[in-house]
Amino acid sequence: MNQINKKDRLDQLPDVKINDFEGPLDLLLHLIKDAEMDIYDIQISKITSQYLAYLHVSQELKLDIAGEYLVMAATLMRIKSKMLLPTEFSPETEGDENDDPRTDLVNQLIEYQKFQQAARQLKVQENERQAYYTREEAAVPKGMQLAHLAPGLTIEALQQAFQKVLVKQENAQPIHRTVTEDQLSIGDQTKLIKKILAHHPQGIAFEELFQQNYSIPKVVVTFMAMLELVKKKQLTFQQESELGSIKLFNLGD
Repeated sequence: MNQINKKDRLDQLPDVKINDFEGPLDLLLHLIKDAEMDIYDIQISKITSQYLAYLHVSQELKLDIAGEYLVMAATLMRIKSKMLLPTEFSPETEGDENDDPRTDLVNQLIEYQKFQQAARQLKVQENERQAYYTREEAAVPKGMQLAHLAPGLTIEALQQAFQKVLVKQENAQPIHRTVTEDQLSIGDQTKLIKKILAHHPQGIAFEELFQQNYSIPKVVVTFMAMLELVKKKQLTFQQESELGSIKLFNLGD
């Protein structure tokens, strides 16, 4: 007889087990959705019966049941018993939602739903991000020579100066900002650099060419424009002393 009852309960329940859920709230939400109930008006008697049926089947299948599932079972039984008890009518408490013993449970389920939705959105973003490949920072090739560097100035020193500018610009950006695509070109930045250097015949400090409102992409494009001018022998870098400030000088057209 017990074997028949066990089989009947298994046939009445969907083909899922306690192990398929992340916790008692997850199981409750599944039962509510499967029964097409309004989460704000849970048929607590029906849900409690279904919930307990899952626990009984899991026990008969000798599956481990976490204590939190048993705590929820006790909570459902308590709510069910309160709803079965007659309540005294009071004009002062008429329509008071706090008298509904399901209120706390409904609030928990709604909050859990919000976390589930947020987790799904984060998962989508994670999958989208995995479709991108971030190239690792490339080291400066050994033995590389850059024209028009003053004696003592190395590629590494120039690279360090650029990294300092990047950090400074990143720290200067507001925490909350709207991301927009800058319409940049190396050609435009080379013209701007040549115009600035034309007004500074005595040279200008490397970091002064990066204005405070420059975005990170604009900083990168500006640096590439500098290297392009060096390549064309229209600009040179100089460093008066080791670890000293790097200056840019115009070499003419």
